[in-house]
Formats: sequence, structure tokens, C-alpha cells
Amino acid sequence: MMNNILDRDDDFTLGENREVLELSSREEHRTLALHMLNQAQHSIDIISRNLDPTVFDRPAVIEAIRHMVKNQKRSRLRIIIRDNTALIKDGHQILLLAQRLTSYIQIHKLPRSYNNFNEALLLVDGTGYIRQPQSDLYAGNACFNAPGQVGDYQSKFQEIWDASQPDPECRRLSL
Repeated sequence: MMNNILDRDDDFTLGENREVLELSSREEHRTLALHMLNQAQHSIDIISRNLDPTVFDRPAVIEAIRHMVKNQKRSRLRIIIRDNTALIKDGHQILLLAQRLTSYIQIHKLPRSYNNFNEALLLVDGTGYIRQPQSDLYAGNACFNAPGQVGDYQSKFQEIWDASQPDPECRRLSL
């Protein structure tokens, strides 16, 4: 384990560092998520209660997603959210980007059959992950090179994705 993630965030390269990092704060989560997203090449999958704006509604995150989509024509971002209220009301930047890039970014609503699922996951390129066992707390862990673990999380994500539907409120363009 490391003493201070924020002092070492440049040490982590997707697909190389196998160290499991223990996260305990919003700032650690935000820093490592951005670092991981900046390295995304093909796929980003997110399950989140409300796509936490303090982590995901930031210009640097939008630029990382835009960069992946522009540079890789087969890239994709899939998001499953439990509550879209703040996303829509506050004009979350990922929502606005998704409405412009519908071929690359999809937002689904967590199905009712998964109401007891309360984790948050960020999965990148089948290699790196950030996991919060309780989506409303920042305690969790991350790893930049754990394809086996990401495969397990990816299976759960796919199971939920297959049971979910596109969120019609997120597809609607604002007037």
C-alpha cells in the first residue's frame, strides 16, 4: 500500500503498475480517475449512483473522453447510472457530450432488478479499475494493471448493461 496517492499519481501507467491502491478521499478518487481516463484507448465503462460531478463533470475528464473517441473510431463509453436527476438538472458535461457523440457514448439507467447494487466502478481498456464498494463513499481501491480483476468486474457490468435500457431523458437534446 502507499502512503500518499496524490504524491505518486504520475507513477501509474495503465497496463503496467499492478499495485492495488487504497482510496479514502474524493481527491484521491478524482486524481486517479483522471489519470486513468487520460490513458484510455478503447473503452470506458462506468457504473455510478449519479456520475459524481466532483469526479466526472470536469473539463479535463471531458477532454480525456473526447480524445479517446477522436483517436479511436471503435472506442466506446458506457455509463450506467442509478439517479439521473442532477445529471439532467445541472447539465453535466458528459451528458452534453453524449448527446453529441451518440455513436460512442451511451447512458443507461440501472434496472430496478439491481436496486440493491450499490457499487461504483470505473473500468478502462479491460486493464484498469477504480471500485467503490459503496457508491456514496469515496473509500475504495484502484489498480492500473489487473486484467483478471477487471474481467470479473466487466462480467458484472455486462450483466447489468444487458438488463438495462437507454435512459430516454439522457438522450433528449436540450432546447
